[in-house]
Amino acid sequence: WRIYRNLNGGIVYFFVAQVTVATSSYSDNNTDASISANDPLQLDNTPPSQNTYGLCLAHKGFMFYAGPYNPLGGTEYDDDFTWSKLYNPGAVPSVNRSKAERGLYGPIRAMASVGDLLVFFKQEAFIELHFQTDPSGVTGDGFAKTMNTQRGCVNGKCVANDQGTLYVMDRKGIYAYRGGQQVIELALPLMGLWKRINWAQREKFSACVSDNAIYFSVAMDGESECKYILVLNKLAIYAERGPRWYLHKVDHGIRDMVEFVTTNE
Repeated sequence: WRIYRNLNGGIVYFFVAQVTVATSSYSDNNTDASISANDPLQLDNTPPSQNTYGLCLAHKGFMFYAGPYNPLGGTEYDDDFTWSKLYNPGAVPSVNRSKAERGLYGPIRAMASVGDLLVFFKQEAFIELHFQTDPSGVTGDGFAKTMNTQRGCVNGKCVANDQGTLYVMDRKGIYAYRGGQQVIELALPLMGLWKRINWAQREKFSACVSDNAIYFSVAMDGESECKYILVLNKLAIYAERGPRWYLHKVDHGIRDMVEFVTTNE
């Protein structure tokens, strides 16, 4: 059994002790001060309701939810994130709900993992969440740190994770990110094409990776569908001549992309 009690006159119950099920009684001689830093009792096992969060990502045994369901923002969830109980993605205690740079840098647009880090990409910033066992900054060892307030992401599908290196698209360009404050700008050779991108359709943009390339699908020249693919040659990314890009056009609109691998047996 796990035993909890409140503080004198309090409404939050804190962990006191764990005893075997056969135990018939327990004497509590703990002071309020000694248990006030312990885990609070979490009875809220309800997943987020519809039309609240727009993003979800499994990370280190927790399910994280973040950002607004409405991609245009302007909701109370623009800066919000929360997480489930460990290995229980549908149990989301209400006390976990947190804010990332409230009211600043636009809504949360994307989430991604970089090793042990969880990264929230706002429209014009990215924030790292660090923790070992518990994401909470109150009862656990979690803390969030804003690493960059110049670069962000256009939507939740424009982050391509290539074995821990993130390739991200924002309104300023496309960059590589491996954690920390610095990014590596990769889109300078594309600046001649950049003004042709139809940013009004940015919620339809998407990205993916393969063994040899990074792909970003975009709408261009006033079209409403993503019929152009910006292709970055991975083998030439960090060569002395700089990143090498190719532009492909397809006849149909692309709403999402994923790597597909076939094998011959």
